[in-house]
Amino acid sequence: MELDKLRHFRCDLNALALIQEKAGLNLLEEKPGKKTYNAVEFRAICWALLVHEDPSLTIEHVGAMLTPLNMGMAAAAFAKAVGVKKTENPKATSGG
Repeated sequence: MELDKLRHFRCDLNALALIQEKAGLNLLEEKPGKKTYNAVEFRAICWALLVHEDPSLTIEHVGAMLTPLNMGMAAAAFAKAVGVKKTENPKATSGG
């Protein structure tokens, strides 16, 4: 996915643990395609899936890279990374 540069989501156990720590979401129990994520959750998810490429990457940096123009692309990349079928794409919302 093209953000500030080409970046790749990776959903491994480390990413799942980071998502649980930072967003309180247990994606081993929840079905990612069945939930709408708020901004805090979606930013944490994206950060956790990207930090493998750059350990110095912060949640705030990821939040600054995500805009309304590329959030749909990020949601699709997230769905692909966690194995969600196209018809079940998770959504990011601005709600809290």
